[in-house]
Amino acid sequence: MFSIEEIIKKIKEKAVFTLDFSKKSYLGIDIGTSAIKIVDLSIRRNRKNLENYGEAKSKFLFGKYYRTSKGTEIFLSDNEIADAIKQIIREAKIETKEATFALPDFASFFTRFDLPPMTKEELPEAVRFEARQYIPLPLSEVTLDWQILRERVVSGKQKQFRILLVAVPQRTVEQYLEIAKNVGLEKFALEAEIFALIRSLIKSRDEEKKNICLVDIGARTTSVSIVEKGELFISHSLDTFSGNILTAQVSRSLNVSLEEAEELKIKFGMVDESQNLRMILQPLIDDLVKKIEKIISNYEKGNNETLIEEIILTGGGAQLRGLKDYLGFEISKETKIGNPFENIFYPPILEEKIKKISCSYSVAIGVAQRKIV
Repeated sequence: MFSIEEIIKKIKEKAVFTLDFSKKSYLGIDIGTSAIKIVDLSIRRNRKNLENYGEAKSKFLFGKYYRTSKGTEIFLSDNEIADAIKQIIREAKIETKEATFALPDFASFFTRFDLPPMTKEELPEAVRFEARQYIPLPLSEVTLDWQILRERVVSGKQKQFRILLVAVPQRTVEQYLEIAKNVGLEKFALEAEIFALIRSLIKSRDEEKKNICLVDIGARTTSVSIVEKGELFISHSLDTFSGNILTAQVSRSLNVSLEEAEELKIKFGMVDESQNLRMILQPLIDDLVKKIEKIISNYEKGNNETLIEEIILTGGGAQLRGLKDYLGFEISKETKIGNPFENIFYPPILEEKIKKISCSYSVAIGVAQRKIV
């Protein structure tokens, strides 16, 4: 999603970003709050193959999270993260040296806006001018990218455009550059994780023809995005619902440690009434339901009653027992858990393992596919 030329210009580094079409194997790297996930994908005879994958959980390596929410500084230590990535690569015996990193939603700014009638030649300057009104940082401190969501002919060469604008703090880009150098990657790129999710869960499937609400429940935040026939329409980041928040709620309510609370949450979810977990979790989940309903309603009302046809859940929190059925019933929409491995070949012996981890690898699978789709 992000312009390679723009990144090079902004950070003024001599990193290699050129495409290499002869290379058929690519890494997808997802640096999450509590875990780093890497996927090595290849393509042979038009078939996508899982070559290898690996994960490094922060609490086992360093006893703390990889990320912090302090300002725009999202990494606790570039060196520690690079070491964790190198450990995964070493233990999984991965040889691929070209990768795409996923940028988390809380490290990116998304917005959309309409421009008055103009020609396409006038667009770049107009977008940059409008960006000043929406981006909460000076434009000199961010990397910008944008795409046209809709265009409508007004008269002659003039059209009305609806623009999706994405901005990433330059400091964030520089941190990824430093990590890539420390890891020893020969080539790398950056992509906002929402586009990775769309690629791994929606693109090249029947869902690409639908209007979908994509809900990504992570350890730290939840993103709710509207995807209109395979293209991002709008994305919202929710700080009030996440896997960690649910665990903390269980810990407080039952007066148990966070570790015990996490185990109970995973084991029982909203299914086992005898553990009182449903009663503990339901207020938070009901709040999420209201927010999703509002986002869907605003979209449907603002787009000539265009209906959302399906909700797709992903992220580690999506596998909370009973959550899919509860959301589907309360919102009255077909709801399913996305499977990023659906169109990827892997040895049958991995079937059970893949089922358990699939939701957590949606982003890594998506960015790994960036060069092979």
